[in-house]
Amino acid sequence: MTTTSGLIVSSGQYKGTPPNEKVHSSYRLSSGEDQSDMTILAGGYVYEDAGVTITNLTLEAASGSAPAGHLDGDSGKPLPNDAPSSSAAVVTGKVENHGLLGYVWMTGSETVYPGGSSLNEWVRNGGKRTVLAGGVINAGSVLNSGVDYISSGGLVDGASIRPGGTRNLYTGARQINGVNVWSGAVLNVYSGADVNGTSSDPISVSSGGLISGTPDSVLSGVIVNNGTISSTVVNGSGTVENVGSTGRTVDQWVTNSAVRNVSSGAVVSNGRIDNNGVDNILSGGSAISGSVANGGTRNLQSGAYTENDLVHSAGTVNVSSGATVNSAVVQSGGQILANSAGVLSGVISNDGLISGGLVKGSETITSNGVHSAGEIASGGNVTVLSGAKFSSGQVDSGGLLTVSSGGLLYQTNISGGTVKVFGNGPNDNGTTNGLQWVGSSGSAILQNTVWNNGTPMSSIPPVDSTGSGVGLNKDNTITLNSGATWRHAYINAKGHNVVNSGGTSDDIYMVGGDMVVNSGGKIGSSGATVGSGAVLTVSSGGTIDGTVQLVSGGSATVDKNAGGIIDMNGDKNTGLVITGLENGGTFTTRVTGFNGTKPESSNSGLSQAAGGDSDGIVLAGVKQADVKSVTYPDDNHVQIALKNGSIINLNVDNAKKQGFSLVSSHNRSGVQDGTLVYEVCFLAGSMIRTPSGETAVEEMKIGDVVQTLDAVSGTMVSKTVTWVGHKHADVDVTASDEDAGYPVRVLKDALGENVPSQDLLITAEHSLFVEGRFVPVRMLVNGRSIFYDRSFVSYDYYHVETEEHSVIWANNAPTESYLDTGNRRSFAQSGQVVDLSAGASAKSWASDAAVPLEVSRAFVEPVYHRLMARAIEAGVAAQTADRQVTHEHNLHLVTKDGQVLKAVRHSHDRVVFSLPPQTDGIRLVSRVGRPSVAVGPFVDDRRDLGVLIGEMVVLNAQSRHEVGAHLEQADLSGWDVQESSPCRWTQGNAYVPVKTGKDFSLFSVQVLAAGPYVLEEDASVSSVASISA
Repeated sequence: MTTTSGLIVSSGQYKGTPPNEKVHSSYRLSSGEDQSDMTILAGGYVYEDAGVTITNLTLEAASGSAPAGHLDGDSGKPLPNDAPSSSAAVVTGKVENHGLLGYVWMTGSETVYPGGSSLNEWVRNGGKRTVLAGGVINAGSVLNSGVDYISSGGLVDGASIRPGGTRNLYTGARQINGVNVWSGAVLNVYSGADVNGTSSDPISVSSGGLISGTPDSVLSGVIVNNGTISSTVVNGSGTVENVGSTGRTVDQWVTNSAVRNVSSGAVVSNGRIDNNGVDNILSGGSAISGSVANGGTRNLQSGAYTENDLVHSAGTVNVSSGATVNSAVVQSGGQILANSAGVLSGVISNDGLISGGLVKGSETITSNGVHSAGEIASGGNVTVLSGAKFSSGQVDSGGLLTVSSGGLLYQTNISGGTVKVFGNGPNDNGTTNGLQWVGSSGSAILQNTVWNNGTPMSSIPPVDSTGSGVGLNKDNTITLNSGATWRHAYINAKGHNVVNSGGTSDDIYMVGGDMVVNSGGKIGSSGATVGSGAVLTVSSGGTIDGTVQLVSGGSATVDKNAGGIIDMNGDKNTGLVITGLENGGTFTTRVTGFNGTKPESSNSGLSQAAGGDSDGIVLAGVKQADVKSVTYPDDNHVQIALKNGSIINLNVDNAKKQGFSLVSSHNRSGVQDGTLVYEVCFLAGSMIRTPSGETAVEEMKIGDVVQTLDAVSGTMVSKTVTWVGHKHADVDVTASDEDAGYPVRVLKDALGENVPSQDLLITAEHSLFVEGRFVPVRMLVNGRSIFYDRSFVSYDYYHVETEEHSVIWANNAPTESYLDTGNRRSFAQSGQVVDLSAGASAKSWASDAAVPLEVSRAFVEPVYHRLMARAIEAGVAAQTADRQVTHEHNLHLVTKDGQVLKAVRHSHDRVVFSLPPQTDGIRLVSRVGRPSVAVGPFVDDRRDLGVLIGEMVVLNAQSRHEVGAHLEQADLSGWDVQESSPCRWTQGNAYVPVKTGKDFSLFSVQVLAAGPYVLEEDASVSSVASISA
């Protein structure tokens, strides 16, 4: 073997020993022709056979038309991995590569300069290869203590890293296509470097292989086959990294819509998923101590596992059934969305959201954190701290939910589990068998809660005169199912208590709100108090064990078989309504406290309405015309015989002694026999113009003459009074102004100078003569010069009928005389007799009115605004506070068992809800608005409307089903009249016959119109003097 030193190969000549010997541009070094300090100039091309060693080599760059110097080892054949050096071409020493070097073993120190290339070169046995900007490595490998240094601008295309090899990619360096990082190999990716494979030619990390980087190192198209990646970034749309069985990544970022797939057995730890990056943890895969933020998503398939995740800033973790999330921290806008069988255990804080999931471990929800629709399984333990919320969930047997002072429990089904709720005090009253025990001041957490399988509690102090203790506040609901008892509590305005079969409410003080006792439910032995404005309903099958105190102004609608005692407090209590006696029967409830002054009517019998200053009991469905006789079997019982042969028996203390009157019911200013009638009348004290002066309406009698206006000619005409009727009204102070029956006060000068000449009090349906038309005064109520007078709780009102319907004057204001449209019989009459025979036919506005009745908005609204402007200009103060209105419908669903379902998404006119499995019918519940209140009284639409519904669709993974019952069924509960177009208004609580299977479904509701709605009822801000009634 010989070694030649200083060989220079150039285009067309050979220089060396002997000097100046001419050779071809292509030269072959055969075995035994070792070289030292060899230079290959531009255009030179050398083949190096196996067994040849070149020490110190320079390859020069291209020059002019001459290509770069080129050394090709072993005639271009692929190099064997484990063969001895004698079987490969070897280059060692210092190598400066400006050209092309390929198919050699590199054991020296090579620098690949800009424009230089390394082709299928193996760097090994301590060899070092440095690639400068513009230099390229193509294929080959680094192994056996070989090291690559890739500088900024350097490129590696392919070129695997075999056992013992190391490749360093510095800032700005790139590694692309088909790289396999073998066991024992290391790829170090520094900040700003880029590793980019493709789906067909990926970056592959084998078992024992390692890619190590910094948070700015960028990876794409990587397959981790049991190897490890550390501190790198998977970046960019279309970029995919696959982490195979037993593969590992550490401190890796997946960002900018990149995707990482983590297979069974693989583990990804630390790192971050953000900016729309997607991390798919497949069954058997694991993610440990990572961060999901800024639009990043981690999807956990069934069988996947994640631990110590930090989910924040719009990051999302989706948890499939059978996946597990352990010790997650969700904060600052992050969310975990879990299937009902996804297993959770962790912490929520600072506006974080977890939805769904099965909690089997420990979880703490801190300030502003929310866990919605979660299920606490046996062994699960959730703590809700101040400012946090647990909602729409369930606590199973063996599960524990602890709500600290200031925490919120909302819409939660407690099914055999345990709930501890703490008030502001230091005492823990504990919980037992699914029934919640709460201490003083704990009421804020009792919202829309269903309690199952509970046992009675006895450790809560009873409410005191100030209403302290446990209670329901505005818009809160407690639904008690079988075995549950709620005791020693209060219900405030707009609180709701539903007692289902097997449930008990006991010792409840109803400051306001309502209680519904359904079949099988009961009011316990300590009873209840129904305060003014509160509403109690005991349905058929519901029972009363104790005494219900019915305060004047409260309402109790009670089935005939309810039992117990109802004590009617006060002398003007008309709030008791008895149902189920239409065909006779015995009212099993004893009535006490029934008293008051005897009504003016001379009829004997039991008062069925609000007559005089007496208490009143309403017999629902029983009309005065149905009654044959009334008798008293003893001092405390009343027996009413009906014409159909049925007998009604009532147990009323001292009934015979008190004396009673049987009259027709007129509730809320005109509800007669169940039908709402708006009466037309004057109040006592109104002065009617006659040819000889003014006469008080209560002093008018048949045959008197009044002055009327001929609306056509504008002349005065005298007409004779043919009938005068009067009636007593009691205001329902619990109802809205429109429905309560308050009289309307028209202030002096409200309509014009000296019109009226003094305040005029009339009922709401009475019409004023305005600009040639009759307009109901209710449509002109402006809260200033024309308003509902709340100073009245009862009053007498009068009708004056003339020969023909006429324009007459009351307090110098043009108004109408009585037009008998069929309600004359409901009024009492004094003085001369008038024919009220059955042959008398009712009159109508269309054919018998003196002038047309005008209720169109186009006519009435300008009149309304003119009178309002007049009042403001005159400095008349507002009698009521301004109403606040909203168009937010607050649409939600309520299931048959009382569970409230909030919307999960709003999209244009669609509101989307998640329906639980086995749903059987739901109710669409929303705010309710009355156009005549929310828009203005000049709108003659007094319907109570919720939302206008178009299309409704039930969706799940298998099907799409349109729900059209609201368009097809005219009498569907809670819906307004059918429309001609494919839509329909709800009345705020509309039934929809929806059924779902064993899986969750989506329910999409199209809301075509909503509102406006009044947020709060008007509050009186001033008082006015009342007149004698």
